[in-house]
Amino acid sequence: MSTVDRAVQDYPALRRSLGCRLRQEARLLAGLAGCLQSPGLDRVTVAAALGWAARPQRAGPAWHAGRLAAVRGFAACLATIDPASQAIPSGLLPARASRTTAYLYPAAQIQALMAAAARLPCPPRAATFETFTGLMAATGLRTGEAMAPDRAGAGLDDGTLLIRRSEHGKSRLVPLHPATAAALARYASRRDRPCPQPATAAFFVSGAGTRLNHTDVSGTFTRLLTAASITAGPGTRRPRLCDLRH
Repeated sequence: MSTVDRAVQDYPALRRSLGCRLRQEARLLAGLAGCLQSPGLDRVTVAAALGWAARPQRAGPAWHAGRLAAVRGFAACLATIDPASQAIPSGLLPARASRTTAYLYPAAQIQALMAAAARLPCPPRAATFETFTGLMAATGLRTGEAMAPDRAGAGLDDGTLLIRRSEHGKSRLVPLHPATAAALARYASRRDRPCPQPATAAFFVSGAGTRLNHTDVSGTFTRLLTAASITAGPGTRRPRLCDLRH
């Protein structure tokens, strides 16, 4: 077994022991190791990593940059035990030329979005998206973080919201403005009336009584933008759900 093959097995285990989840990195590292075997390489080189990361060519720059980022830490670790291996400099295969400018929602547009959500035909769904939209705008939470809280983590009495497994796998308490905590409490009361014993522990539930997911939330928000008559101005990017946090 080559040094690379051994490292591909050991590196994910080491990272997981430090609390990292590594959802896709282990699979990507195995793919890199297989790519190195074809030309008979027993070490990571910058040229080989770039050639592997840039596959398939039809994929976009964000895909290629993500593949290279997944192996950068591995290559740096391997270079410490095998001097012949090369670390991968940052800045190669950029995902995009510059950071996208966020769309800033005026207060009137946030109110229009919440009003549009309140008019959704399914009352439980309307309550969920009205409150969910307001929470994102009031707290600056990421979309995944806003979907993540469980009922047990909504400390509405002490004005906090527990976000488990946030960015980098950490949990944190988010302080809530009293008006935000009161809105969440009203939602919780409305949510539990038709189903006092729900099947999910999630704080926010879909019309079917399940935890929200990105596909449902993104699709619904697109419809809310249309219903609220919110469009991008000339030369500006279309408003996005994630822009609510700015």
